[in-house]
Amino acid sequence: MTFALSESIAATTMFLTRRSNVSNRWDAFFYQPELVELEEKVRKLTSHRLRDFVVRMAGGATPSTKDAETHYTDDPDGVPFIRVQNLSTTGKLNLKEFKRITRSTHEGILARSRLSGGELLVKITGVGRMAIASVVPEGFEGNINQHIVAIRTKDIETSRTLAAYLNLNVAERLASRRSTGGTRPALDYPALLSIPIIFDERVAELVDRAVIRFEQKRDKAKELLSMSDDVLIDRLGIQLPPEQPNNLNRRMFLRSLRQLSGGRLDPIANQTKRVEIERSLSAGRYRTLQLRQLVDMRKS
Repeated sequence: MTFALSESIAATTMFLTRRSNVSNRWDAFFYQPELVELEEKVRKLTSHRLRDFVVRMAGGATPSTKDAETHYTDDPDGVPFIRVQNLSTTGKLNLKEFKRITRSTHEGILARSRLSGGELLVKITGVGRMAIASVVPEGFEGNINQHIVAIRTKDIETSRTLAAYLNLNVAERLASRRSTGGTRPALDYPALLSIPIIFDERVAELVDRAVIRFEQKRDKAKELLSMSDDVLIDRLGIQLPPEQPNNLNRRMFLRSLRQLSGGRLDPIANQTKRVEIERSLSAGRYRTLQLRQLVDMRKS
């Protein structure tokens, strides 16, 4: 007996698969036709799996916040504690902001997950994009939490090539296919190491060039946005008062009772700078209106 679905049914919402094709995993997501087809295409191009590039692997841990004084520190000499938000699809660690752990914690309960330059860091748990990968810079000292695994490869160039591939949408879909869990998806080690790898140094080169173009365009956009206020103020014919030093004399001011009558009495509303700005707006090329003049407050 054979079964067939109507052609009007979308394959992404309902599909059939043979029992002989089902092993280990029983959930429908793993056998979605588009994911199965994608993996078959990748496997025709490579026989490599991530495990083929692993020299050593270690998972991280997160010290209890109950003993925060023991494990965490704001001291600049503390050891950087890398979390998922520090990983980047550019393959580079985002080190603009990170937590720090104490030296004793780094060399004690987290000694197994101490990082060294050239290691590949991969996200293995958490919502959102799976298997985000970044490379530890040479000479960097740090540690990782439980959502990340550190993989030591042959050399830093191998790690960079792997990171570039794992950050592609194709690899992310293959990684997500292998994840388990509901509210917090996770990749166990066998699933992570089974991800098919197309190892080609040109991928890393293409990603690096794309990142450079992205950063150039982003910096240009920031430059244009920083000019937008000046352009708008100029078009409106507004002459803002010159910036004054933020000293004690500037923060202290007097107002007569006549100036306060019928208005707000608090010092914030009567700050010299605010008063000067309102005068500048009123003296601009266009007349000003209060918000109440433009809003209909009647209830429907």
